[in-house]
Amino acid sequence: MPRGTPWLIAALCVVIGGAVWWGRSRVKADSGLTGQQIVRKAWGEGASVALSGRQRITMPDPQGGPKPLVVEAEILTSRDGRMRIEYLTPPLKGVTVWETGDRTYRFNPTVKRLTVAQRRDSPEERERRTAQLLDNYNVTRAGYEKVADRDTVVLDLRPRSGAEHWKRYWIDPEKWVILASEDVREGTRLLRGTRFTHVRYLTHDSEQPTDAELRPPEELVARYGAALPGDTTPRFRRDELPRLSALVGFPIRQPEWLPRGYSLEGAFETPCTCSRRHQAARLEYTDGLNHITLFECGHPECTSRSNCFAANGEGPLAASTRSDGYWYLALGDATPAKLRHILDSLPGK
Repeated sequence: MPRGTPWLIAALCVVIGGAVWWGRSRVKADSGLTGQQIVRKAWGEGASVALSGRQRITMPDPQGGPKPLVVEAEILTSRDGRMRIEYLTPPLKGVTVWETGDRTYRFNPTVKRLTVAQRRDSPEERERRTAQLLDNYNVTRAGYEKVADRDTVVLDLRPRSGAEHWKRYWIDPEKWVILASEDVREGTRLLRGTRFTHVRYLTHDSEQPTDAELRPPEELVARYGAALPGDTTPRFRRDELPRLSALVGFPIRQPEWLPRGYSLEGAFETPCTCSRRHQAARLEYTDGLNHITLFECGHPECTSRSNCFAANGEGPLAASTRSDGYWYLALGDATPAKLRHILDSLPGK
């Protein structure tokens, strides 16, 4: 597995126009709801539905190849929002993610590393992001379609900024679960999206996932969870960045330009991969729907001769640079040109 796989894990992230006859007769639960009301239900109620299923994730090849990268994953979620994701196909085969009540665990068996981060998906956080999303996006209904043998209502979310990049969602109006999503640019499907190929809702108490299924085994945590300092880290808000700077050993720099609607969601310590094993920083930005992550390392003792965060920091998902003694990597839901613009706006450039 290439060295860039850790940020690939972080980055994992035909429409029928109009309502067809079976949609009119069978999709009843969303009757009379506006697109914004459906979004609130999907980002609220839909996030607390217990289910098991299989999902297909499609994205551009992070190495720049002409064919998209397609990964299959098994999904298990509980009523209280906990989740387990197990990737089944290369290059992420064997990687497992557990989201518990307060932590996100990611285990990569190839490099034998378990990372642990503070989880930030409480009902309050979801409500805040939903409000930000609805401030930044216009929501319209685009018909009905079957996904994983379930009737869904199709929503288009287009940025109020007029940007050409927008998203389409397929939402089950019975359970309000998002069963598929797809990136679109100027009416053209992009090679990025997720889609359930099978889903089963766990409605009976006897079907509910156990605690053991929704958290990493204790032996795994004991063996790999403390391999590197800083894998478990609190979130630092904007006014707390000086404190984070003191912890990582260099001033945290923020870009002067971000795509419209984006704001800092939080900043975190993250291990640098150089031989000194010191700390770097990860800054996460969102517009309520999309996310951009900026990694930066300006530690005076860093020994890296190439990018600290990925062997290949360029491609359809990322942009990287070296400037004024800092290494930077930007990745996420933005065009390469916008990721480059973010890097070019950093102090010292």
